[in-house]
Amino acid sequence: SLDESVFYGPGNLSARDDSLRELFKGMTAHTRNSLMPTKNDVDKRGVTTFPSAGLSQAEYQTVTDPADVPAFLKWLSLTSLLVYVAAFSIGLGPMHWLLLSEIFPIGIRGRAMALTSSMNWGINLLISLTFLTLTELIGLPWVCFIYAIMSLACLAFVVVFIPETKGRSLEQISVELAKA
Repeated sequence: SLDESVFYGPGNLSARDDSLRELFKGMTAHTRNSLMPTKNDVDKRGVTTFPSAGLSQAEYQTVTDPADVPAFLKWLSLTSLLVYVAAFSIGLGPMHWLLLSEIFPIGIRGRAMALTSSMNWGINLLISLTFLTLTELIGLPWVCFIYAIMSLACLAFVVVFIPETKGRSLEQISVELAKA
């Protein structure tokens, strides 16, 4: 309930400013506390549902209590994450650092590595900043599809334009790139 002390207490709204008071009076309790569950938001199984900010009032997201998830699924999730990080660390993770240190000429290698490192971090930041916004706008399947298309385009670029450097010295690589 909105009583007078909330609006006219020390440090709150002045007695002459009724615009915000009227705005708050028009809000229902459900819209003010949309992130707080109520008794009506808990179903028979004990699963709490929250209204989503991007959905209408009738649509809800289901939030499962962590105690309801079986222990083996928690361990499977953790193990899968660790396997992914380990595989990436010994596979594709360090690949661009190795390749870039080999293909740039010695005269510009330091500046070129700094530029490519900045671009790498900048693109990672751009993806991190836009992922949730894109997910809300077009949905998770389409975002993953777009990122998959970008990855395939990058793979095609690497196959077509990046030379094979296995078993070659830096001088041989520099001569080959200078010819191209």
